[in-house]
Amino acid sequence: MRLALAMALLLAGCGKGTPAEAPPEEAPLVEPPPSEPVHEEPAPAEAPSAPEGEPESAAEQFVPALEEGAHGCFSVSSPVRLAEGAGTAEVIAHARGYAIALYAHDGTEERVEVHAGSPRGAPRLVESFTLARATRAGRAAAPSLASLDGGGLLLAYVDRDGTVHVRRVGKPRTDREVAARVDLRFPPAIAPFRGGALLAYTAGEGEGEDVASHVYAVRLDENGKAGERVDVTPIAGGASAPSFVRGAKETLAFVDARLGFSPVYVRRFGEKLTDPIEPELLRPLSHMLEPAQLVVAMHRGEAHIGYTGRGADMGSAIGWVRVGKGAAVPASVVSPRGLGPLRVDVDVLPEGALLFVGDAPLAREANAPREVHVRRLEADRLGEAIRLRGSDGTAARPSIAALGGDDVVVVYSTARGIELVHLECD
Repeated sequence: MRLALAMALLLAGCGKGTPAEAPPEEAPLVEPPPSEPVHEEPAPAEAPSAPEGEPESAAEQFVPALEEGAHGCFSVSSPVRLAEGAGTAEVIAHARGYAIALYAHDGTEERVEVHAGSPRGAPRLVESFTLARATRAGRAAAPSLASLDGGGLLLAYVDRDGTVHVRRVGKPRTDREVAARVDLRFPPAIAPFRGGALLAYTAGEGEGEDVASHVYAVRLDENGKAGERVDVTPIAGGASAPSFVRGAKETLAFVDARLGFSPVYVRRFGEKLTDPIEPELLRPLSHMLEPAQLVVAMHRGEAHIGYTGRGADMGSAIGWVRVGKGAAVPASVVSPRGLGPLRVDVDVLPEGALLFVGDAPLAREANAPREVHVRRLEADRLGEAIRLRGSDGTAARPSIAALGGDDVVVVYSTARGIELVHLECD
């Protein structure tokens, strides 16, 4: 099994590219449906026991664990409920604290909410509105936020019809439709860019069976008004799952997902978005899950990739690999125990170490309950996983933000709501 897992995380041979599917109305949720309506106050639930006989991860097999007493994360706070209903969220560092954007579906309506808080402080609701074009049961991809240089927030979200909207948080009249035919399986990505922001999204090009995924970048002003637009997709290729590189300025990462190997690219931007800058191949990855999930962070001048892929017995896993001289064997942040799509996120601690977070199934079934694993990476060594579960004993689809000092915020979904915890990490 160790050999199978190692090979699953190593490069595979070239595969034929597969056309992107048409955007579904909504992505499937990974938790089992609750026995009560999601808008009711959740009853106390006994946390599921840890799985017995969990296989070693590739990190444990090939990468030495951090030694006892090394830096890590401690003092996990009690969960704080942000919103009721099925949904998913993103957290970012903002204004010496944090900001959170989320979707929440109560069974009849779907809301978009923005919350904010100070380091180790409780969140407060900043903005909330109901989607006129809502999904029927929630979704797996979150909305996105950009913390602007001037101190404001830009929110990007996608409605059921696949239209991406951008608005300045706190100014509802600035809500604008920026693009159509957006693939709901992938969240939009947004980051500060030269006084405004840069938005990236996945959309379909072509008709019928010839639809292919492309990634576009749009320049926005401080109120979300769209300007220049560029297709960053490589020639004769596809592109999906855009995300801005943590620890790097104005750099976008995305993947050309294929059956065999999937090339990961980064794209930088000049003074004008239309400047002829070609995407750079970062490295190919093998056995990526569909839809692909990808994050990239810079650490000591080298790129680290977190991605979702297939491990032993076709189980869903979250892999990590460093790109650079003397790179270690790719390893697992989450070992391939269960099935179904996973989510991975990463952030950079003040001293430069990385924190990866991902959801881990507690059983083989695709709709099995999950917990969240947080792992510290330094010098090609992954620390032991900190396991997080929400107030109902489950946690999935996490997002993480390092706020400076030793404060870290993690948000995740449960079967009945979205919750937040604080960690102390050094």
